[in-house]
Amino acid sequence: MGDEFTLEDALIILQRRFLAFILPVLVMAPLGVLTVMLLPAKYTAQGTILVESQQIPTEFIRSTINAYAQERIQTIRQQVMTRNRLLEVADEYQLFPRELGLSESERVKLMRQRLNVQLITTSANRGSQGDGTIAFTVAYTDRDARKSFLVANKFMTLFIDEDIRTR
Repeated sequence: MGDEFTLEDALIILQRRFLAFILPVLVMAPLGVLTVMLLPAKYTAQGTILVESQQIPTEFIRSTINAYAQERIQTIRQQVMTRNRLLEVADEYQLFPRELGLSESERVKLMRQRLNVQLITTSANRGSQGDGTIAFTVAYTDRDARKSFLVANKFMTLFIDEDIRTR
């Protein structure tokens, strides 16, 4: 059967079209490396906060929190990510130098873009949690690794403090 494609056929094609194979590699590899080197570095600091269910049976102590974990996290998120708090954190860690000339609205918009709160849910835990939320992550992205860590840590602390305050 002459229709079969063998290794010998592949080597013949490679010899005939060597430049067609090697030229894109020689052009694209340096362009890719150059692009990666010219892009600014971005660091993301992320922390995970575990959502614990009530440990004491409801027969002994009635829970003061009636909302699902997902609802509580969203409520706390709205309280933590207010305009004033975002500006306070931005000023505390000098995230946006005055030379940039950004307005308060632009600074708040950038803070909200860089800050990410993501829920972690599971379907196996619906009986105890109600909505399956077992944890959430708080992440902040910045060009400075230290500032990224400090801001993410600050927001995690704000989330925990707000939860304690509301309880």
